[in-house]
Amino acid sequence: ADFEFETTPGAFGNVQIGINNSYFDISLQSVVSVLANFSLEILPVNVPPSFSFNKSRITILKSVREVVHFFPYFIFPIYKGPAPYPVSSPWPGYPRGPRGEDWPEDYQNITFMVLSIRSTLPGMLSSWPVKEAHIDADGNLTFVTFAFAAGTANVSVQARDDGGVENNGSDVSEMRLLQIEVLNVNDRPVALLSCYPSLELVRNSTNASSLSQGIELSLICSSSCDSDNSSCRMIQLTVLENCAGCPSWGASSCLRLPRFALSISPSVYGSPDERDQALSFHITYVTGTVNNLSTLLNTATINASTGDLIFCLTEDAHGNVSLNVTLVDDGGTDNGGINVSFIGLINLAVLPVNQPPSFNCCSRPANVWRGSGRQLWHYFATNIMKGERDKWGRDTEAAEQNVTFVVTVDHPELFNFGPVLYANGTLEFQAHDWAA
Repeated sequence: ADFEFETTPGAFGNVQIGINNSYFDISLQSVVSVLANFSLEILPVNVPPSFSFNKSRITILKSVREVVHFFPYFIFPIYKGPAPYPVSSPWPGYPRGPRGEDWPEDYQNITFMVLSIRSTLPGMLSSWPVKEAHIDADGNLTFVTFAFAAGTANVSVQARDDGGVENNGSDVSEMRLLQIEVLNVNDRPVALLSCYPSLELVRNSTNASSLSQGIELSLICSSSCDSDNSSCRMIQLTVLENCAGCPSWGASSCLRLPRFALSISPSVYGSPDERDQALSFHITYVTGTVNNLSTLLNTATINASTGDLIFCLTEDAHGNVSLNVTLVDDGGTDNGGINVSFIGLINLAVLPVNQPPSFNCCSRPANVWRGSGRQLWHYFATNIMKGERDKWGRDTEAAEQNVTFVVTVDHPELFNFGPVLYANGTLEFQAHDWAA
């Protein structure tokens, strides 16, 4: 006869089984029972551990230094042996054996193994951006990220218990993959304004002319300089209108201050992954005695490669203006990144320089009859300019100055009055009746 039985899943141990075989004995005309006893031993077979991640992907932000990240109970649940059966099953939960057998394998010790950390970025270090990772027996995850690193690392994890592999048991779980993504965060760019840059004048791309040409210029740092006076946040720059004292260069002159900006970098922290970013300085109008920047300057630029500052002055313009200097990179602002930095403030003063007046003379021959009395000649002097003409032909000093004509004659004794030349160009005089 066949003997069938079903064991409790995961159960092991010894059990005594008795079989009572009853039959009717014809000869005895009665029921006869025969009892047979035997022992059944179910050998333990180690069930591999199993576990789950709280989430299969971790996302963090790039840091400027090595950072230790800790995620408590990142692995949960953890089963050292068979997973518990649901309440609806014939064996709800997972009980121990009747003699205290460790059917759920609770007494085993479990170790999590980080088998590999590999980057998804070609050409990167195999572990980039994760330096190392560790998971303790309670499922707490700890990993270290490199400074300035961004990218995704694939972390392979297995669990091992100490139940052994006898009777074809297994002590190693399935492999599970965890992705750690470190998002790039753009660092703000940085530069310093030099307190004492070297000074020289250039006209566009012509050869430089030194200060020995007699340029009137002063460069003053504010009290916000660094302690070593090497850099500052505010600079007062004073220059004369039309760059007076410079060589004659035509309509405008450009003032160049080499290495006006120093220590120019795409990252305030020196991030190696940002060293190829494109940089540009922006000079913007803040306030001043002029309504906009173009009134005073044709050009105001700082070269992001050399740090040279170039001002191209507008012809015959003067006044004061405050300018903001900012530095911008092309790294963007994703994930809270910063792509612009305030570098400093330039207070520019272009001082007025009086230009000589001019006029045309004379509009008529200076001949009069003897005894003709007092003479009044209008428009004797024309095109009277108090200063120079701007590009629109306007007198640059018309509203600021008065003109006085000084008339000298070689025979003043001939005149009873004058001659006098008025500011509007009218000439007045009267000769003696006897003069000739």
